[in-house]
Amino acid sequence: MEEECLEVQLNELDTLMSIFNCDSELTLDDPSVVADIRTSLGEILRTKDGHRCKGQADGRSARQHGQIGFTMKLQTENEHTIEMIFRLPLTYPKSAPDVSIRVSGLSRHNHQLYNEKLQSFIRELRPEEPVIYEIIQWIRETSDSFIEEYSNSCGVTVKPPNIPSASMDNLGFSRLWIYSHHIYNKMKRKSIVDLANDLGLTGFSVPGKPGIICVEGNQKNSEDFWQKIRSMQWKKISLIHREDLAADDLTKFEELRAFHDFEEKHFDPRTGKGREVHMDLGLLFQFLQERGFSNIFQMYFGIKGRESEQDNC
Repeated sequence: MEEECLEVQLNELDTLMSIFNCDSELTLDDPSVVADIRTSLGEILRTKDGHRCKGQADGRSARQHGQIGFTMKLQTENEHTIEMIFRLPLTYPKSAPDVSIRVSGLSRHNHQLYNEKLQSFIRELRPEEPVIYEIIQWIRETSDSFIEEYSNSCGVTVKPPNIPSASMDNLGFSRLWIYSHHIYNKMKRKSIVDLANDLGLTGFSVPGKPGIICVEGNQKNSEDFWQKIRSMQWKKISLIHREDLAADDLTKFEELRAFHDFEEKHFDPRTGKGREVHMDLGLLFQFLQERGFSNIFQMYFGIKGRESEQDNC
């Protein structure tokens, strides 16, 4: 059981390291522990005569390599620095991760209160599923309000953040159309939606086979989104079309958006072999056509979609 849990831990860690900056945002406690576990799992997963091997070549069990630990250091929306310390038991995700938070400016008592709230949130999460990214997002979403509430009510002084004034220098607008061989992983799907929202991008994603992602908004943020998404592990992912537009002012910029928010869309998904999920291409084409993107359908699938009878009348 431990070996299976460690496989999940390494996969989750790889995904986190593709999302966050390993130089400034995510730091491993001991990289050699991760390397040793990878080596041990490589030995365990070797098969002989079609059977799973039970031991490692060096005679050590996964338990002897130690736990995976890492620290996340992120800034909140109001530019407060939050430090999150993660320790993963050998049996995670079948058991809960060990997580604590440190916030500069909070008293010891308020740190205890915030960590208690965190533990209550962790207890409510789905058992036996990877939850690290979900915990990180909860901390990012709640920390500013917690700091504001307790700095005001408990006499704790927290230095106000320096919020820069809005910049009108870069009003370049981009719309990116991304193709993936498939999108099944729940954590990746959540990461796509969360990253788009964090960057102020609108659009949609379609899970299944194939996977489709469209993001639009600030040119630099769109490029950042693509770089972070493509750095994740994929069987195949590519940028199939890009639209770059100029806006004279913020009002014009917002008018260029074809979507009001970013969401995951489902078009009557049908199950196939194994875990394959296929969408209704007719409904997808109708969705694109209604928004003036019927030409995009051919870029994805190499065929023209069939226009509705109403449009042909």
